[in-house]
Order: sequence, then structure tokens, then C-alpha cells
Amino acid sequence: LPAQLGEVDLQQKHDPPRRPLGVFGGEKPLQIVIYLETFSPLQREATDFLVVIAEPVSRPSHLHEYRVTASSLYTAVSIGMTPSSVIHTLNKLSKVHVPVA
Repeated sequence: LPAQLGEVDLQQKHDPPRRPLGVFGGEKPLQIVIYLETFSPLQREATDFLVVIAEPVSRPSHLHEYRVTASSLYTAVSIGMTPSSVIHTLNKLSKVHVPVA
């Protein structure tokens, strides 16, 4: 993932309503904010993925917020996820195309 995701022009996919994740650049370098729509049919898969790669920030009933940080990615790698698998899954579930650094 690019260090400054907020500076990248993220292109929306052709089918965003089917995808549960909104991906945005955070306030700090190497920080990415992800919003999860809990009403999505892919919510369970997305939640299982997010608890591995991100830290929960807020989890009200319909929209959960997570932050991907250097520390959370280190944890994901330590349990066997590869950078390419993280990017692949993010792109599968995201409403926008997530660029590769």
C-alpha cells in the first residue's frame, strides 16, 4: 500500500454497493482508515479479514471503523499473511481500487 494513501486518487469500482469496505487515507503516514458496512452480505468475510490486518476504532451498529497501521500489518504478517494477500483481499472487498506501492 502507498505510504500516503490520502494523496492517491482512488478510483471507484463499477459495483460499489456489493462491496462492504470503504478505504481512505489516514491522518498519519502509513495509516489507512477502513469503514465496514455491517449490512453487506460480505460482512462476515470482511470482519474476519479486518480483525487480522487492522485495529478497531468504533463499532456502532451499521458502520464499523478500523485503522490499518504499521503495527497491525506487522501482526498480520507474523501470523502468515503476505503483503500480496492483504492487497488482494482489500481489493476484493473494497469499493475502490486499492493501489500497490
